[in-house]
Amino acid sequence: MKSKKNKHKKTSKNKRLKGGSGLFSPPHPAYWNVKIDNEGNYEFNAYGSNKNIISKLVDNEEKAKQFFDLSNDFIKDFGLYDKINVKYVDGLFENGITIKGGFDDVVSNIDNELVNGTNITIIATTILLVIKSSEYLELDKKLRNNPNNDNIKQKINDINTNSFTKETHSVILICDKNNKNIYFYDPNGETSHKVWYYINDKIFMGCNEIKELIDSTSKLSNEIFVPEMVGIQSLPKGYSENNLIKYIYDYRPQTPYIDCGWCMFYNLFAIEYIISSLYIEQETFNISNISNIIKDAYYKLVNHDYMYDIFPKYSKLSTAYEGIAHETDQPLTIEKYSYIISKRFSKKLKNI
Repeated sequence: MKSKKNKHKKTSKNKRLKGGSGLFSPPHPAYWNVKIDNEGNYEFNAYGSNKNIISKLVDNEEKAKQFFDLSNDFIKDFGLYDKINVKYVDGLFENGITIKGGFDDVVSNIDNELVNGTNITIIATTILLVIKSSEYLELDKKLRNNPNNDNIKQKINDINTNSFTKETHSVILICDKNNKNIYFYDPNGETSHKVWYYINDKIFMGCNEIKELIDSTSKLSNEIFVPEMVGIQSLPKGYSENNLIKYIYDYRPQTPYIDCGWCMFYNLFAIEYIISSLYIEQETFNISNISNIIKDAYYKLVNHDYMYDIFPKYSKLSTAYEGIAHETDQPLTIEKYSYIISKRFSKKLKNI
């Protein structure tokens, strides 16, 4: 999901929420025979006839409710509709950046889900991120190396954090009605060193402050779980040209898939992993404690020892730039997964 700034204008590439940890300069797209449309654009062309619905989903959250409703089709296929439910709560925006609704609505209504929801309710929604400026990040780095330097502290205090770029982002909350546990999932994980959350005109500096917000709002919750490590979108893995698995430290601009803004796809994958885990554990291993299954699935989604074996990896750079990752990649990559989802999404929209 990308910035709401200049909603009706072409969004600057370096204003978007990036999956990697920084900008990088790849070979010129012509080197990879990148698919370019008549207007000279690269992004989304790999999705063919589904290009427009994916671009509108990623850029403007258009039809996001139907996108996440794909998970409920999954639930029906597994016969789990009486145990788990997925819903989407949209946010309302004013002047492009001021969010009303979305995550804060979800949090304020969370006790209702713990009382009246299904056994497990998964809520996908939007939240605003505050992207720290390069100046702030550099000073913060210096302060960590010189924690007693008052001059650096003063320079940080003088920076107007209200001027930082704000971008929309997709997150999910999982409500367990049985034991009143709440799980906050952000595919970025804990990245307070780079970004903060912005809710009701207030900055929340990381996942632990989100935990405190939920705890102060909910009167019924038992345990609240949030990511403690960097997540799959912030530090993904992918394939090198000789098929070795490596960390992807930089996002990939100018591919015909998605430049950045993979958060909704990672969240959909995480939701369907939870649904699959529930089905497999109950049907194959005859485990009846739903709460334990959900807790274990969440732990694996946010823990580095497991998550890289769960989520699809980035494809080789060559297949991404040539727009053929969805045709050639085995095993499943994030590019191929997004292509498969684009076809499911398109079919669902046609059947509405």
